Amino acid sequence: MSIDKDELLLSSQQALIGAIPKKLRGLTVRNDYNSLLWIAYFDDQPTEREKDILSRAYREVAAKYPNIQSIREEFVFIPTSFRIDMLDFWVFLRWEE
Repeated sequence: MSIDKDELLLSSQQALIGAIPKKLRGLTVRNDYNSLLWIAYFDDQPTEREKDILSRAYREVAAKYPNIQSIREEFVFIPTSFRIDMLDFWVFLRWEE
């Protein structure tokens, strides 16, 4: 059973309130039936603290969906000069020129 996209987006954004590091360029999510993938793109190497804060938000979201059997999060460093790719939708996307 797939999760409602709007519900997942709102849950994710709510969990991120006060948890977005300055180096975060974007956060994208994919939900494929019983799995959830969350990719955080940074413009510099994230610290362990930054990863931990985002992981807590991710676990908060994943806990709301007991049917999810597989969860995965990735922290990717990609300089601002490189394009970042969206999965199913953006939860957070920083404005860049």
